[in-house]
Amino acid sequence: GITNDTTPTFSGKGKPGSIVTIYDNGTKLTDTVVVGEDQTWSYTPPFDMSKGSHSIVVEGKDLTGEVTKTEAWTFDIDIDKPDAPIISHAVDDVGTVQADLNTGDSTDDLTPTLKGTAEPNSTVNIYIDGQLVKSGIPVDGSGAWLYTPTTELAAGKHTFTAEAMDKAGNVS
Repeated sequence: GITNDTTPTFSGKGKPGSIVTIYDNGTKLTDTVVVGEDQTWSYTPPFDMSKGSHSIVVEGKDLTGEVTKTEAWTFDIDIDKPDAPIISHAVDDVGTVQADLNTGDSTDDLTPTLKGTAEPNSTVNIYIDGQLVKSGIPVDGSGAWLYTPTTELAAGKHTFTAEAMDKAGNVS
């Protein structure tokens, strides 16, 4: 998995009264977590974990001294915002004059298709005149995306903006 949460909560089940020790990349995070009577435990680090890869192993020691360990559970912490997406042009595919449009151009196409680039495998949110009109537009592995409005635009000037969201939830 991947997250932008630098203090994720770890939780699980075990024998009541057992002591749980959590290791991150082989380093002990804590050894003070006790499994409750409901057979559950939970731990949130009181510090920010570093960005990058983490391999979590949980060790439980019950009241008889028996020790069990989990398989490693891996995830990445990504706190870096993606670069802002680029709207490279719009496509007018209606009427007698059909062409790629650049910023400031006029068109008779009431639903021009926007094309652009963003961080590969992220998603893009589109705003028209400051209002969110579409979220979660997929960006392919090469960084390309496109969007065609589903509602015709009124005559007049319109402003299109875009923001990108990476898999960890960071927004440009």
